[in-house]
Amino acid sequence: MCPVLLPQLKNASTIDRMSTSIYLGRDDSDVKNAQMLIGGAYDKAKIDGELFTVNMVDPHDLSLANGQTNSVNVTAIEVVLDGGNRTAETYGEKNVGSPVLLDTGIAAWYMTEKIFAAVYHGLGGQGDVPGGTRYVPVDCMYRDPDHTKSYVSVEFGTAGTVKVPLSSLVSQFSDGTCGSFIAARGDSLSAIGDPFLRGVYSIFDQENFTITMGQVKHAEEEDIAQIPEGGFKAAR
Repeated sequence: MCPVLLPQLKNASTIDRMSTSIYLGRDDSDVKNAQMLIGGAYDKAKIDGELFTVNMVDPHDLSLANGQTNSVNVTAIEVVLDGGNRTAETYGEKNVGSPVLLDTGIAAWYMTEKIFAAVYHGLGGQGDVPGGTRYVPVDCMYRDPDHTKSYVSVEFGTAGTVKVPLSSLVSQFSDGTCGSFIAARGDSLSAIGDPFLRGVYSIFDQENFTITMGQVKHAEEEDIAQIPEGGFKAAR
């Protein structure tokens, strides 16, 4: 969302709070209930379990956040495959982590080489990744959650963890083939886009500079609630 729009709406008393709550919906071409709520509301029906809140990396720190909001610290990522095989990495200082931009305007999930290799293997990938495409070709059977229970776990310090099923990372295209918008990018974290954000319900608060997340629940019903006065608070 344009960074000047929320302040304009707040100054005009159109909204009560500079916040954006996002539900991307299932990864289907005909999804009809993707949702963005602005101004201090969120949809409780789209959340499975408890919410947790993390502080954004200081957007005024050019070295950490490049002058942008919506970056948070990730402390660890683990890939857990069927059969119990685990691949894990930790990042940055203990309980601090490394800054990662969460952005719905990015179609891919950029991973380190190690994590990418584990996810690629979990989706049936073998050998080198084909070049020249924006996605990794995947057999459509991996799109079925009954076929694989593998998942990627993303840890945000002591605040909370989100588990994203590998099956949810597989998109089906108009020609009937499938692929995953995952990509390897060196040994450091940088940006996480729609493939991850589809697996969470997220609330971006541009007043407190926090992001509140919860495991997503794909539901048709709505239960719109107001964000608590003063916004959700990150644990100290």
